[in-house]
Amino acid sequence: IRVLGTVRYEGDDPETGVGKGTIVEAYEPIERGYRLALGATAFEIVEPRLADVEVEAKIVSSLMGRSVIGAEQLVFIDKGAEDGVQKGHEYLILHAGDRYREQIGVRRDMGDAVPRAPQPSDYPYEVSAEAIVVDVREKTATLAIMHSSFDVRIGDVARSRTAR
Repeated sequence: IRVLGTVRYEGDDPETGVGKGTIVEAYEPIERGYRLALGATAFEIVEPRLADVEVEAKIVSSLMGRSVIGAEQLVFIDKGAEDGVQKGHEYLILHAGDRYREQIGVRRDMGDAVPRAPQPSDYPYEVSAEAIVVDVREKTATLAIMHSSFDVRIGDVARSRTAR
């Protein structure tokens, strides 16, 4: 899933099957031949609730293609109704990694005086944000980020909160 913008669909030619539309908003370049999906134009207020089963998903896109994603923004996950996701389910957004090293990139060695510390191969998950499901499709869902301590990134894990 990648949300590139919003298109007002104006129908298609029955003979060729070629559709016509007007680009209303573009967050990234939009080209002829790209696929369209019906998007939600409004979200209902849902009561937060815990899930019956734990669902682990990946953040695959954000609504406006932002590089910095945080509170009061929408993200999309790669799990949906067929995986047990329901409106109102609460999710924790998790990130595993060293944010400091990710931000500064690779640094050169400082010589014998300060050897480079080895980078662990496996980092524990840290909670970056809390979110709630506001829309569910068969294979995907939309989450509204309610609170964030750190930025949310494409590829981060979204894990449902359960009663257990």
